[in-house]
Amino acid sequence: MKIGIIGLGAMGKQIALKLLAAGHELVVWDRDPSAVEFAVAAGAVPAKTVSDALQGELALSVLWDDQAIRSVLFNSAGLDGAAPGLVHMCMSTITFEFAQELVDYHAARNIAFIGAPMLGRPEVIPGGGLNILAAAAPALLDRVEKPLSCLGRLWRMGTQPVEGYCAKLAANFMISGAIESMAEAVAVLGGFGANTDMFISAMTETLFSCFIYKSYGAMVTGRVPPPPTPLGLAMPIKDNANFIGAAAKAGAHTPLAHVIKANLATAVAQGYEKEDWSTALAKVARGKN
Repeated sequence: MKIGIIGLGAMGKQIALKLLAAGHELVVWDRDPSAVEFAVAAGAVPAKTVSDALQGELALSVLWDDQAIRSVLFNSAGLDGAAPGLVHMCMSTITFEFAQELVDYHAARNIAFIGAPMLGRPEVIPGGGLNILAAAAPALLDRVEKPLSCLGRLWRMGTQPVEGYCAKLAANFMISGAIESMAEAVAVLGGFGANTDMFISAMTETLFSCFIYKSYGAMVTGRVPPPPTPLGLAMPIKDNANFIGAAAKAGAHTPLAHVIKANLATAVAQGYEKEDWSTALAKVARGKN
């Protein structure tokens, strides 16, 4: 398949490498020339403009947030130059409101659009461990599911692209809730001198035997250092705010989301803004600077 990738950050680079290894023809664009050179060295074709990356059968945009997507795909007139029949998958985590704006923007230009945010860190992509929370008409999902199977699993969240983005915000909220609950539990136990590593091991091998609790639990106790986190708390703060916004739109009562918002703000105020959310929330729970 001829695929365009717009955005070659940590996730976009790994997606490009995996698609190239699977035999796809790739055309890539990024603001950073060195990121493009990295993909070209692996076999991709550089795009001179954003529109050049939208001339194939499928385009994946892997951009940071609403503002980045608006700047790259709207203000540059990139999507206005898309090839007829193109399917665009936006794999970013964005707000509910902007997701609907994207739907309308594509519909006005007769461009097929899939809302497809991702679950997974860059390091899971080489092994095909990405989870894509995709939402669109079933026929569109049928077209892209097999070509993208090398990346991981495509989960069908619904028929409207907005549903995919809401699913990603909900997933990130659940992760933050797991981290917060472990941070508070460990803070209490640690205050009494209990073996918090043993406690987390007991919980994650019995009641909470799943990836999120196992991986983040070890980080909350400090037994395992978190992976490099170049963006620090910027991403969880953004996603928490977007989830609260979606909750307001849905008329849902989400008090835990507001607790986490306050604790993330406290973490920033105490100087932890460059840390992973697991260690930052753990320090806030312990009440220590």
